[in-house]
Amino acid sequence: MWSRRAFLRSTGLIGAATVATEVHGVGAIAEAAQSVADQTPEEVAQNEFFWREIQFGFTLDRTLTNLNNGNSCPSPRVVHEALKRYLDFSNQLPVNAGRL
Repeated sequence: MWSRRAFLRSTGLIGAATVATEVHGVGAIAEAAQSVADQTPEEVAQNEFFWREIQFGFTLDRTLTNLNNGNSCPSPRVVHEALKRYLDFSNQLPVNAGRL
């Protein structure tokens, strides 16, 4: 039987490992932020490399312009992919999915 503490510990470790190994994860965004640290806001606004890294961090439809991101809160790519991975896992064998 899983305790809440064991569940949170295992999902936290998996999440941290996923973020650390993600190509366009937090590390890539942190590197992009460091690359523009000495630039003015106007220069950062025109820096296509920086904004490309930020865009890759989210799975959004690029053909639409969503002006309501503050309310809808799109998930970062790592969160979205982890959700899909866990859903696939639970659909493979739903009876035993809880008995890791």
